Amino acid sequence: GHGHLARSSDVCSSDLCQVTVTDASGEQQQQHRQHSAGTDAVGSGSCVFTHGMHGSTLPIIVAHGEGRAVFPAQSDPSSSFSPEACVQQRLVVLRYTDHHGVPTERYPLNPNGSALGIAGVRNADGRVLAMMPHPERMVLGETGSWLPERREREHQGWGSWGAWMRLFVSARRWVG
Repeated sequence: GHGHLARSSDVCSSDLCQVTVTDASGEQQQQHRQHSAGTDAVGSGSCVFTHGMHGSTLPIIVAHGEGRAVFPAQSDPSSSFSPEACVQQRLVVLRYTDHHGVPTERYPLNPNGSALGIAGVRNADGRVLAMMPHPERMVLGETGSWLPERREREHQGWGSWGAWMRLFVSARRWVG
């Protein structure tokens, strides 16, 4: 028999590449500047980029699939730096998710096969964010080729900006 030909609405709702912000610690404690030993420090457990974004699901533009999170523990069993350890230590702030918001390793929802759907990690003090999706590709609302109807309603308040602009606004707010 012939395979099922999916309507474009079926494909978009189930195969939209998106990430969900999982930086719960940024929500649980107020982020502020602390002055200690002459340097500014972020409150532990908070990420300056994703502060206030916990639970947000953001569409991404996929341009390639080469880059992904790789951990030494995947190839070196003696290393304690593993995907699971990063999740437990709350260093994972972005994960590729399916249309139910569940982290996934399944292609095309996770375009590069990152372990546990990890799309972004932060350092312990929250100042550094390493991520594979390119947020700069969706800072303008017009760059999104398609958004589910529910997402369109959520993003109406952004005006001409895209959902990823919040990442840059949060970092700028922290700088002061």
